[in-house]
Amino acid sequence: MNRAEMAEMMRGLANEFEGGGRVEASYGGWTLGMTPNEPMMAEVRFDPEPGRREFEIRLTLKEFP
Repeated sequence: MNRAEMAEMMRGLANEFEGGGRVEASYGGWTLGMTPNEPMMAEVRFDPEPGRREFEIRLTLKEFP
């Protein structure tokens, strides 16, 4: 995934979160969707190891009937 594709995917998710209701994530040939309940959780991690720096964002959404 290139920078433009990543930005487009993240903007789409942000718009769906703000709109409430169903949230869908699509890339290439796949689509995942659900109607998440609040609270939603986000975890941000950064690994500063030289030569192997890594930035990770993890979203945790739960859907209950």
